[in-house]
Amino acid sequence: MSCNNVTEQAIFDKVVARLTPWFPDTIMQQIKAKKELSAVEIIRLLSILPKQAYSDFLDIPNDGLVFPKDHKMHFLQSQEWFYLALNLSGTQKGVNGAQPVRIGALSSIVRRSIDKNNNSALFAPKTTNEVFRSSFSVTVEEDNYHQYFPDTGDFLGISLGRYEPGVANKLPFVNIHKTPMEGLLPVAGSDGQMKWFITDSKTGAQLNLSLVCDSPLLLQGPNENGILQMPGTGVNYMYYSFPYLKVTGTITADEKTYDVTGSGWLDHQGGVIKPSSGILAYLIGWAELFGAMFRRLAWIWVQAQFPSTNTFITGASIGIDPQKVSKGSKFPWLGTIMKQGVNKFYTGELTVNDVFKSPDLDVSYVIDLSVTINDADTTFSLKSIVKDQRVFPADQGEIYEGSSDGILNIGKNDPVSGVGFIENMAFSSYEELVKQQYDSVGLKGPAPRQIKNISGPIITLAVISLLILCIMIYRHFS
Repeated sequence: MSCNNVTEQAIFDKVVARLTPWFPDTIMQQIKAKKELSAVEIIRLLSILPKQAYSDFLDIPNDGLVFPKDHKMHFLQSQEWFYLALNLSGTQKGVNGAQPVRIGALSSIVRRSIDKNNNSALFAPKTTNEVFRSSFSVTVEEDNYHQYFPDTGDFLGISLGRYEPGVANKLPFVNIHKTPMEGLLPVAGSDGQMKWFITDSKTGAQLNLSLVCDSPLLLQGPNENGILQMPGTGVNYMYYSFPYLKVTGTITADEKTYDVTGSGWLDHQGGVIKPSSGILAYLIGWAELFGAMFRRLAWIWVQAQFPSTNTFITGASIGIDPQKVSKGSKFPWLGTIMKQGVNKFYTGELTVNDVFKSPDLDVSYVIDLSVTINDADTTFSLKSIVKDQRVFPADQGEIYEGSSDGILNIGKNDPVSGVGFIENMAFSSYEELVKQQYDSVGLKGPAPRQIKNISGPIITLAVISLLILCIMIYRHFS
């Protein structure tokens, strides 16, 4: 869909105003000449704005989430998403004696703000201020099949598409494109069931699933209140999960339809990433002074489900250098274990057991790992069911989202089998991401302007100069 009627012209003008302070004139001239942008193209451009462009967005208060209110969308945040990861067993429809196959699937619905809202109501969007995208992928172990189905998107409010978040039966729901079955929906009359339906119009691929919430909400973060704030990094997020969903329904891909059952994991996240501050900003300033290259904030995220022991684990190695990812690499890990409905935050160490080399980027993705959790006498491992499970969401470029098998070891008990997901996020550099986004939108030229922070060197030089001056004065009068 293009921005070509009155409402959408207002969106286009708002996007131009948002990008102009940060994008070079040559790029802005190309954008204006296009005279229209799709919702997905807008999201691509917003994704490469520098962190300074988000300085005026609200931080999330660190006072914990409140439900059912916080199931709703928070429209003053710069971005927000629902993220569904699935580990399933499927039997092909219409095939007598068909054997069960292992199926993984991933789907996400992401909303982004074009600019900062001026009203103070978190849950009241401006109709021309929000865009969203949705996509999914399907993996079948026995066929060594993996397919990513590209993003579709639309605008909020009174344009041709609709995106209406709300709360029903204390669970979130979303209507997309005026289709009552597309998005995240509660089933009428049910107090614990949601619906996820998404389809690819070109191939007929489809997820048509019922999700039954069978566990308490998992509130992420070190304070276990659903707030993830990393001092000095500018990261400020709300983050909670439905840690175990019983999944039933059908999946269609590769011209086959499967009846599926299994487990799912649903995240609701959102917030803003701003420029670094404090000591980190000071160190970055020195590095920038000497021309050091900076990669995106990359991480290895893991999610593991062991239903037979009612144990669910989620966590990440954050701020890693993707160029250091190889067999045997070790990284600090932090995360949460939910056992018997009780959450506890832990630290640990992640070890890389195997990697998959991207054919398109100079990076290797972790596809086999183990985590040793401190103070818990616990280890677990995950291994992707198919090696190449790359996906290409419009706001992230190439990333890796791998449906995996898991093994849990607690103390001297026998190992327990489970399932999980391995995510390798932001392994491409900022420059690589800009090139991917420019190519997709049809632009050529320099990247958006990056504001260098040289306050660290300036302060250091000022302090040294002052000390030298004091010494000279002392010597002169002594």
